[in-house]
Amino acid sequence: MTDPDDEVELLLRERRIAPASDGGFSGRVMAQLPARATPRRWIVPTLTAVGLLLALPSLHDTRVLSALAELADTSNIYVAPAVGGLLAWSACLWALLAEQRSRI
Repeated sequence: MTDPDDEVELLLRERRIAPASDGGFSGRVMAQLPARATPRRWIVPTLTAVGLLLALPSLHDTRVLSALAELADTSNIYVAPAVGGLLAWSACLWALLAEQRSRI
């Protein structure tokens, strides 16, 4: 199965349809556009950490804290994946910050 865009491209190449002359209009428009904004990749991990910190006080006096304490038991099977996830998250954050610093 072929992509419909491929068929259109093939037809255009066969007929050798040249683009319409616009008198330099598209060039002037492209020259006046502002520079492309750089993505803020740091915002998601940062706001995730802020959200977690804001949620911690609401967990006080609930069973969630005792459940988290049980998960933190070193004999528990969930400790290794949790630590691995935290390390992976930290590595991603470090890489994003390093990329940001290299652009400056």
